[in-house]
Amino acid sequence: MSSHSRPDRSGRPDSQQIAEKARDRLRKDPHVNRREVSCECQEGVLWLRGELPSFYEKQVAQEAVKGLDGVAGIINDIEVTW
Repeated sequence: MSSHSRPDRSGRPDSQQIAEKARDRLRKDPHVNRREVSCECQEGVLWLRGELPSFYEKQVAQEAVKGLDGVAGIINDIEVTW
């Protein structure tokens, strides 16, 4: 296991691990085209970026990653392309 995927000393997952878990949740959600969304995490803030065809998918993507351990906030920068 690399040091990038281990929880920190407080037991919280690190940023790379959080982003991986977010991508996994999006991959499992049938309502989101995950290939069009990227996830990045820094200091507990998770960014969703990319393009989706509807506001519904944008919201579903955000809901899919909501509640992940170690996430203090989500910034949803997904563009709706219609």
